[in-house]
Amino acid sequence: MDIFINKAITNGIEAYNNKNAGKDYSSSHYYELTIIEILTKIYDRVSIIIPYKTKYEKNFINNLKIYGLSNEDTNLFITSLEEYDNWLTNKTGITTKSVDNIHLILIKMILLKNLYKPLSKEEIDYYDYYLNAKEIRFKKIISLASNDIDEAIKVWNHKKNVYLSNKVYELTEIEPDLLSKTMYEKHGLSINQVKQLSNLKVNEINNIIVNNEKNIKERSNFNPFKLVLTSGNGIVDTLVLFCIVITEIFIGFLIAILG
Repeated sequence: MDIFINKAITNGIEAYNNKNAGKDYSSSHYYELTIIEILTKIYDRVSIIIPYKTKYEKNFINNLKIYGLSNEDTNLFITSLEEYDNWLTNKTGITTKSVDNIHLILIKMILLKNLYKPLSKEEIDYYDYYLNAKEIRFKKIISLASNDIDEAIKVWNHKKNVYLSNKVYELTEIEPDLLSKTMYEKHGLSINQVKQLSNLKVNEINNIIVNNEKNIKERSNFNPFKLVLTSGNGIVDTLVLFCIVITEIFIGFLIAILG
C-alpha cells in the first residue's frame, strides 16, 4: 500500500473507504477513521477523499486551509497524526501529546468553518459526540493515548458555549439617573429634552447642575466675619471684631454727613 502523506492518514482514509463500501476494516485504525470522518464533515468528502484517490497530497493539505487554518496548525495536525501512528505501532504504553493537538486543531477547524458559514445544530451535535468523548470506542482510545483527556474536552465545551451557542441574548437598556423636573427647569432645561440625550451626556449635565447648586448653597452660607484672621485669643478676636463694626458705623456716619 502506498503511503499518502503519512501512515495515519492513509490508514484512516482506507478504513473510511472500506466502511462506506460495506467492507471490513481494521478496528485498530478506528481512531484514524473517525478523524477522517470528522474532516469530511468539516470540509466535505470531495476535499478529503479525492486528493487521496488522485494521489495529490498538496491538494489535501491545501484543502485543510480552506477556512483559514494557518500553515503552522496544518503542519502540526499532520505531524500529530504521524506521532499517533508511532504511538499505536510501538505500543509502549506511554501517553502522547499528539491526540490533544489533533483535537485542539479540529476545534480550530470547526470554529473557522463557523465563521465562514454558521453551523447547524445537527452538525454541532455531531462534533460534540466525539470531542466530548461520548462515543465509547473513541473515548477508550483517547483515554489510553492522551496526556490529558480533559484538556481538549474543556476547550471544546468552552468554545462551543461561547462561539457555537444559539442562545439569544436580550439587551436591556440602562435608564440614566435623572434629577427632578424642577431642578432641570431651574437651569433652563426640560426633563423631556434631557431624556433624549445619551447616558454619558445626561451624567455630564447632572454633574454641572449639582456643582452649581453646591456653589449657590455655599455662597448663601457665606459669613464675611469668617475672613477675619483669628489670633487664637478670644479677647483679641473680640476687640478686632469690635473695631471692624465701629469702623463700618463710622464710615456710614461720614457718608450721611457728606451726602
